[in-house]
Amino acid sequence: MSKLRFNLSHISAGAIAVLVAYTSSVILVIHALTEMGLTQGQINSWLFALGLIMGITTIIYSFYCKVPVLTAWSTPGAAFLITAVEGYSATDVVGAFVVCGLLTFITGLIRPLSLALQRIPSPITSALLCGVILPICLSGFTQLNTHPMMFLLLFNVYIVAKRFIPRYSMLLTLLVSVGIALYFNTLNTASMHLAMPRFYWLTPSFDIESIINIAIPLYLITMLSQNMAGFAVIQNFQFSAPVRPVLLGTGLINMIAASCGIFTLNLAAITAAICMNDDIDGKHSDRYKAAICAGGVYMLVGMWASVVVAVFLSLPEGLADILAGLALLTTLISCFYNAFNKDEYREPAMLTLLITLSGMHLFGISAAIWGVFVGLGYFKFMSGNIIRFNLPIARKRNS
Repeated sequence: MSKLRFNLSHISAGAIAVLVAYTSSVILVIHALTEMGLTQGQINSWLFALGLIMGITTIIYSFYCKVPVLTAWSTPGAAFLITAVEGYSATDVVGAFVVCGLLTFITGLIRPLSLALQRIPSPITSALLCGVILPICLSGFTQLNTHPMMFLLLFNVYIVAKRFIPRYSMLLTLLVSVGIALYFNTLNTASMHLAMPRFYWLTPSFDIESIINIAIPLYLITMLSQNMAGFAVIQNFQFSAPVRPVLLGTGLINMIAASCGIFTLNLAAITAAICMNDDIDGKHSDRYKAAICAGGVYMLVGMWASVVVAVFLSLPEGLADILAGLALLTTLISCFYNAFNKDEYREPAMLTLLITLSGMHLFGISAAIWGVFVGLGYFKFMSGNIIRFNLPIARKRNS
């Protein structure tokens, strides 16, 4: 076996991929875990577990498949959890995470199931994501009424950074947020330390309502917006996508490790592309080394979990909502475009969006599930794919 050699471009690409992933979405993960009622110590532990598991799986998949396979948490899934976990116990939510992993594992076992998911029109799934993300973005922008100066400062920093250094726009916005916390003297430096976090284990409990309203939507969102997109990115860069091993492995790990913080484990999509560009390595077959470097950085960042959590939990009131809204802005724009850029899908997508936004609970089933069901049913009905009339046609007989 030839010696594994890394160059500076591999290391820098891996570090940038992880940095972009964390700065654009870690606030959503912390927000979701806070809504579950977890303590700061538990959140530290869960973020460390996420970094450790994502790092290990990224390294193993990339090394053995010789393909840049970057695993990640589901950013849309985290956004969904912020509002979905309300009213459920933390153990019930963990039980839903286990079921979500089980569904992913089953998808890897049963090929027709993965093919059926791919046949759900992307405008309908994009509309579902719009319904999940839009309230979070609105919550950030409504801070203009209650904290106008703070909002205007962060918003202006964000748009200027998007103009000149778009890749680091959220990083710069986060740094300014830390400066605001320092100015208002809310930053809790006492809880920042690099000691290995203590692992917290929550024994799952299984409640049918949490499975229907959390596990199934989380599975659909993760599968359609992350895994399918991740496989598409891999194939787009002329690599062979290891579909079955990824689904089986991530699903199994999700089931086993859900109790210590793995709410989802899936393929990265956009950030994974950072490790696949031509600039990374002129030799196409060596670009997997950048993903291996990203795996190492994942684990290092996970060790800083207490610092990351302490910073975000120390932010002044309203600032976390602003950051979450800005972090999801690009995703929301992309979702709206994908949902409504085709004429034949506009009405089904709009129904999906409106029902998801309604927050309705009918027969114990959440608005997200009803949104997909109604949108897909409407599209099938209007296109004539549900009801087909095979009327007998009299044939003329030759005399």
